[in-house]
Amino acid sequence: MAILNNVLKIDRYMVDPQHTSQTGLDTMYIDVYQLTVTDNVHKLKVVADPKLSTEIQNRQLREGCSVLFTKCTVRYDETSLSGSSIVVLHSINMATKPCLSFLPADMADLTWCPDCGANETKALPLTSSRGYYLDLWSSIEITGPQWKLAGTNEESKSIGGVRAQDIYKVKEIAKKWTDVKTINPHMIVKVVGKCRLLHYAKPCKAEKWPFQAHFSVCDETGVCNMVLWNALCTEHYQRLQEGCVILIRRFTVKKSYYSSGREIQVPKNLQYYDIDLNMNPHHPRSEIQILALSAVPKNIRLPDLEYNFVTRKQLGSIPDNYICDIVGCVTYVGRYERDLITNKAGLDSGGFWVRRWLHLKDASSKKTFIVQMFRAAESLIGPEVRPGVVLVCRHMRVINNTSYLTESTCHRQVYLTSTINTQLSIKGSEERHSRQESAITRVLAWSQSREGTREVELSMVEGYFSYPCLPIGLAALQDMYTDLKIVPSDDWKRELIGLSYRQHKRLFVQAVMVSAKLIHSPTVRCAAPETYRRKSRGKKISKAEKTPLCEQEVVVVDRETHALTDQMESIGVVKPQQLIHTFPVSYSPADRSRLRQKLMFPSGELSTEEQQHSDTTGHSSNTPGYSSDTTEYRSNTAGHSSNTAGNSSNTAGHSSNTAGNSSNTAGNSSNTAGHSSNTAGHSSNTAGNSSNTAGHSSNTAGNSSNTAGHSSNTAGHSSETERQCRDKEIPECFILTWTGLNSHILLNTIWRPMADRCGGSMSELLCMSHPSIHWLSYPPQKLPDLPTLLQSATQCVGHRYLLVVDCYRHSHEENQELVLKHAYRV
Repeated sequence: MAILNNVLKIDRYMVDPQHTSQTGLDTMYIDVYQLTVTDNVHKLKVVADPKLSTEIQNRQLREGCSVLFTKCTVRYDETSLSGSSIVVLHSINMATKPCLSFLPADMADLTWCPDCGANETKALPLTSSRGYYLDLWSSIEITGPQWKLAGTNEESKSIGGVRAQDIYKVKEIAKKWTDVKTINPHMIVKVVGKCRLLHYAKPCKAEKWPFQAHFSVCDETGVCNMVLWNALCTEHYQRLQEGCVILIRRFTVKKSYYSSGREIQVPKNLQYYDIDLNMNPHHPRSEIQILALSAVPKNIRLPDLEYNFVTRKQLGSIPDNYICDIVGCVTYVGRYERDLITNKAGLDSGGFWVRRWLHLKDASSKKTFIVQMFRAAESLIGPEVRPGVVLVCRHMRVINNTSYLTESTCHRQVYLTSTINTQLSIKGSEERHSRQESAITRVLAWSQSREGTREVELSMVEGYFSYPCLPIGLAALQDMYTDLKIVPSDDWKRELIGLSYRQHKRLFVQAVMVSAKLIHSPTVRCAAPETYRRKSRGKKISKAEKTPLCEQEVVVVDRETHALTDQMESIGVVKPQQLIHTFPVSYSPADRSRLRQKLMFPSGELSTEEQQHSDTTGHSSNTPGYSSDTTEYRSNTAGHSSNTAGNSSNTAGHSSNTAGNSSNTAGNSSNTAGHSSNTAGHSSNTAGNSSNTAGHSSNTAGNSSNTAGHSSNTAGHSSETERQCRDKEIPECFILTWTGLNSHILLNTIWRPMADRCGGSMSELLCMSHPSIHWLSYPPQKLPDLPTLLQSATQCVGHRYLLVVDCYRHSHEENQELVLKHAYRV
């Protein structure tokens, strides 16, 4: 008998021996997904079979959805006399009712099932000895209530009964480190560097807190490394920030093990000592106390926190891999993208890096800082990064790509990327800054000037952005990618259908052009789906319906293949309405809450109604209790409701299923097979692993596939999508359709040439670099003489191209976004 339950929360943790013995599940998967579900009376934790991980990574199975348990088993812990048991969920069917967007009042105080074990009611993994959860989407981020945040403990106003003669300097400890156990010294030091948390858990070991955290600390005599181990990381990692003054004792000292593989921040005129101050949770338990500056004895001098600021004007003359600090006003916040982590052998490890692009501007140049920021570096301030704020980025790496410059006139494509040591902070005009922070003061003043205010007004968010540009010429590309792997057309579907939620992948494919479609209008207004379909059939429509249409023109390049398109499978954007996800949108402070929700990843847990309203203050909401994935759009329609993996539409009574297009992708990711990725000398957990479930099929572009009884309610385009199109001017662009040399699969790629290079034919422009930085201009640049450019597509007949395609998956129900970054004539 199937049981209907609402999913309240999804957690993830790593396999360990205890989990394997309790569940008896396949050990080839290293991730465990734990669901908290309710029948509206009680709540219960269940362990999901690893084969369901694909549905979770594709956001089919998510918080707020209703599921039917079609097969589950009860497993008893035979190693315990308490008789405790767990429920293992093997297969489900998704209910057709809309998903909950917040926790209704009648579910806010649900009690646990009467026969729940003590461990089940705690915020701990159900079947593991681990004491924490992993982030659902990233490989290196840790979640859970056990982590103490900054500000939870006030700074101490005194050092207590510590005597001055008991306080040792870094230099003294470095000379007497073998005697530390006998002298039991105290140290007062300042934190001048902080590394990303290192997670070294392994599936074969049962460790509760497998963490390391490295800090650079100093006093007036020198700099050394301090290492927090295990449980101390949960207590102090978030609290200790650069600039903190701490009193430490009961530590052990050893020769530094990781200093050769790390970049140590050493203030000027101070010597670095190659030792580690190891802070242990036991034997002995180390003590860390954060001090106020007034508590530091007068005879102890601590160096100031030093900055190495570089302006945008100076950046062009900075060498490659240089580590520096920057400060600027944010003018662009890109979408998050997930990239697969490869192991040392270059193979897929199953984990994901999460990153996005930021643009910052200072007063020194009209150019912007282009920053590739990994989410691990954003720490707790990530949700607050938005256009208009002044952001300080410390310990950034300069990337110049100088090896691809062929002559002195070549454009130098310099950008910065975050490192293992990167720290971010948002500065306000009310703060006081020291003389060393004068760069911050200048940027704050510029951001409030007329010029700075104008830049913020033109700022943009979301959309596709890729940097740097690729070289012109196939030979230069082959020099850049020495191990260039071209995907055969028989594998296109497997590569693209396998994309999970917000995953990005770059593909190199050989193809010939089938057709070119021009999407343009003076002010783009998209039609409702039914109106669009009627026009595509060539039927006459009224004047009232003509106004909101996207104008389209099509030129057929390969007539023989184009005649067979109805019999061929198509992948990629096929309708203009979907382009609103591809192009950046202008930012308005009034949209802050909505855009923040769209830019952030779903947390995996339903929030209360009060939290939901506070996050969306000033914005209209849908039917109470029902909505959608935080990354998609809401909509209000007059009579029909379509649900698209989080695209909820408020209805006047009817719910419409996919207009013939129900798609499900079970088993669309790569098998993790227990791989782990090594980061900075440590094995890093592969979070967000999507497991391959053999035998599950996936569907694309309107072909219906049914997997494990799941169905998606996607009427193609929600009315909110139409409203977004009406409110925004979509830049003119082309949808170029390609096919392989062997397989008859169509790729629909989005392509937009630069405005200053539209004088040639399409065959010529395809072979030129098209930087997406020009997509960020507002209002969008008008492309001249597009009809002529479209007609020139016929010159591509008979030509074979090597395409560089950036692929991205917004959500499970929508077609994959395929942006043509470059095309090389072969």
